[in-house]
Amino acid sequence: MDQPRVMFRRHGALYTPWVLLGIGIVGSGVWYWRWFYERPPWGLFVLLFFVVAGGLLAVRFFLQWHASTVTVATDRLVVVDQRGLFERHVSEVAFDHIQDIGYHIRGFSQVVVGYGTVEIRSSASREVLRFQQLPRPALVRSRLVEHWQQYRAAHPQNTSPQTLEEAQKLVGELEKKFGKEAVRALLDE
Repeated sequence: MDQPRVMFRRHGALYTPWVLLGIGIVGSGVWYWRWFYERPPWGLFVLLFFVVAGGLLAVRFFLQWHASTVTVATDRLVVVDQRGLFERHVSEVAFDHIQDIGYHIRGFSQVVVGYGTVEIRSSASREVLRFQQLPRPALVRSRLVEHWQQYRAAHPQNTSPQTLEEAQKLVGELEKKFGKEAVRALLDE
């Protein structure tokens, strides 16, 4: 992959309570280690349970925050959605295929904390690429649109038509070059 130009992560405030809870569980197990140690054999198992469960909880949510990113490369967006310790979804969309970039903020908590969802519509896929829980989604959207427009300005031959007029003009140019019958046959396939 090209060198990343910009990288966005999910809002850290949404994961902080879970990481702190995991650390707290580990800490409470360590705090009461003497009590657990004096009650063999179950005390040691309970102590290990606290340490392992708390550690896994903290690591899971830290990794989920750290590994979930939207990366802007020179010619595409790469969306990595880490959904747990062992599940990761990676999607790429080339700037050539982006049709729209939008965002929405829904609900009281999203307005107060300042996070939302950025949506990317692509001509290469019917599904909408959604990246949830991004801080300041309006700013993220404007930065993505800025990079998208820079790419389109630098590579005008690679961009797909965005309006009906552009598509009709493209079809007209193809008809002049290859003939109406060849273009109609191609479009009917």
